Amino acid sequence: MRKICVALSKGGVRKSLTSVSISHGIALLKKKALLVDTDDQGKDDFLLGINPPHGLAKVLNEKI
Repeated sequence: MRKICVALSKGGVRKSLTSVSISHGIALLKKKALLVDTDDQGKDDFLLGINPPHGLAKVLNEKI
């Protein structure tokens, strides 16, 4: 299993777009991909066109 991390402390450098693009490319190769967005703004779900009922912070901090 490979792990790819896209991280940088500076904002506005297209981290979300890069991570979504990499995940999409992996999926196009018929491979499994798990994309975890740990950013407070949660832009990956927006880029994927989904609206999850709970964000990562809520899942980690509260009982759902």
